[in-house]
Amino acid sequence: MGKSLLYIVNSISDGIPNTLLESVVMGTYPIQPNPGGSTLVFVGADNGLLIENPDSILEIKT
Repeated sequence: MGKSLLYIVNSISDGIPNTLLESVVMGTYPIQPNPGGSTLVFVGADNGLLIENPDSILEIKT
Protein backbone atom coordinates (compact mmCIF):
# COMPACT_ATOMS: atom_id res chain seq x y z
CA MET A 1 0.00 0.00 0.00
CA GLY A 2 2.94 2.33 0.52
CA LYS A 3 3.30 2.71 -3.24
CA SER A 4 -0.41 3.37 -3.84
CA LEU A 5 -1.89 6.80 -4.46
CA LEU A 6 -5.55 5.82 -3.95
CA TYR A 7 -7.19 3.42 -1.55
CA ILE A 8 -10.82 2.57 -2.34
CA VAL A 9 -12.81 0.89 0.42
CA ASN A 10 -16.49 0.00 0.24
CA SER A 11 -17.39 -0.85 3.83
CA ILE A 12 -21.01 -0.36 4.84
CA SER A 13 -20.78 -1.47 8.46
CA ASP A 14 -17.71 0.07 10.14
CA GLY A 15 -17.69 3.45 11.87
CA ILE A 16 -13.98 4.05 11.30
CA PRO A 17 -12.72 1.10 9.26
CA ASN A 18 -9.21 -0.10 9.94
CA THR A 19 -8.53 0.35 6.24
CA LEU A 20 -9.18 4.10 6.60
CA LEU A 21 -6.71 4.34 9.47
CA GLU A 22 -4.17 2.36 7.45
CA SER A 23 -4.69 4.67 4.49
CA VAL A 24 -4.11 7.78 6.59
CA VAL A 25 -0.94 6.35 8.12
CA MET A 26 0.43 5.22 4.74
CA GLY A 27 -0.30 8.57 3.08
CA THR A 28 -2.72 7.29 0.45
CA TYR A 29 -5.91 9.11 -0.62
CA PRO A 30 -8.92 7.25 0.87
CA ILE A 31 -12.19 6.90 -1.01
CA GLN A 32 -14.95 5.30 1.06
CA PRO A 33 -18.47 5.59 2.47
CA ASN A 34 -19.36 7.00 5.89
CA PRO A 35 -21.56 4.32 7.49
CA GLY A 36 -21.03 5.21 11.15
CA GLY A 37 -20.85 8.96 10.71
CA SER A 38 -17.34 9.22 12.13
CA THR A 39 -15.37 8.96 8.90
CA LEU A 40 -15.75 12.73 8.41
CA VAL A 41 -13.09 13.20 11.08
CA PHE A 42 -10.48 11.90 8.62
CA VAL A 43 -11.99 12.36 5.18
CA GLY A 44 -12.59 15.81 3.71
CA ALA A 45 -12.24 17.50 0.34
CA ASP A 46 -8.46 17.75 0.55
CA ASN A 47 -7.56 14.45 2.16
CA GLY A 48 -10.18 11.98 0.90
CA LEU A 49 -13.50 11.41 -0.84
CA LEU A 50 -16.73 10.00 0.53
CA ILE A 51 -18.89 7.55 -1.39
CA GLU A 52 -22.48 8.71 -0.87
CA ASN A 53 -24.15 5.47 -2.03
CA PRO A 54 -21.98 2.39 -1.34
CA ASP A 55 -24.44 0.18 -3.24
CA SER A 56 -23.91 2.10 -6.49
CA ILE A 57 -21.15 0.64 -8.62
CA LEU A 58 -21.54 3.55 -11.03
CA GLU A 59 -20.91 6.15 -8.31
CA ILE A 60 -17.82 4.31 -7.07
CA LYS A 61 -16.53 3.97 -10.63
CA THR A 62 -17.07 7.69 -11.26
